[in-house]
Amino acid sequence: MTLKSGALRSAVPLICVLLLVAGCSKVVAGRALISVPRPGSPVEWAPCQAGPSEQPRLLAGAECGMLSVPVDWDSAGNPESGVAQIAMIRYPASGEKIGSLVINPGGPGESGVQAAASMATTLPDTVRERFDLVGFDPRGVANSTPALWCNSDADNDRLRADNVVDYTPEGVAHIENETKEFVQRCVDKMGKEFLANVGTASVVRDLDAIRAALGDDKLTYLGYSYGTRIGASYAETYPEHVRAMILDGAVDPNADPV
Repeated sequence: MTLKSGALRSAVPLICVLLLVAGCSKVVAGRALISVPRPGSPVEWAPCQAGPSEQPRLLAGAECGMLSVPVDWDSAGNPESGVAQIAMIRYPASGEKIGSLVINPGGPGESGVQAAASMATTLPDTVRERFDLVGFDPRGVANSTPALWCNSDADNDRLRADNVVDYTPEGVAHIENETKEFVQRCVDKMGKEFLANVGTASVVRDLDAIRAALGDDKLTYLGYSYGTRIGASYAETYPEHVRAMILDGAVDPNADPV
């Protein structure tokens, strides 16, 4: 786990002000089937365990858990629909709690679990006293399952060595061919169903499930970079569930992501 905090510190004063003023199924990973709790099952929180590359002090007092959600929210009632699991970390509030502060560092593809572990030591006490700090890895990312892995190590080594900055007609044709091959590898390894359900719209619905699982009537959210797009989409989809949001380094919600 690589933990970074410098980029997050500049927003701490703004965070402090805005937050306190605002009042058994299957995981689809290719063809692999793994027994997991059904969507809607409560999160079983337990003390986080540091891996070989992690800093135990950053996980002191933290609780980790997995939230089961449908791979396809539109087929949530179908027993044959796959299940994804969202990795979560929680640092309980040290005082009288207002609710949870859920964060997303952006990317897309960055780990919210790592970001929360970093921010737990940098947020002011006035915030940490009143809010559980909660991070999550969006579906397909890091510790969530199924993880979105399309390239082998050999694929990555080959692509790093390749010249992808040649914008001659021949170079562009080569880039297009590499892109098509990458997409096909993703389809072969992950399956069309999962790939069709790893976008922002699905993450927004996961985020509302996270809010409910935390026992919060309304969401308090901090998003950076692409995390601002998730926040804006959530506010548009669930306006009645928004308590407060800080969107730092906002992505234009009207921009074409491609």
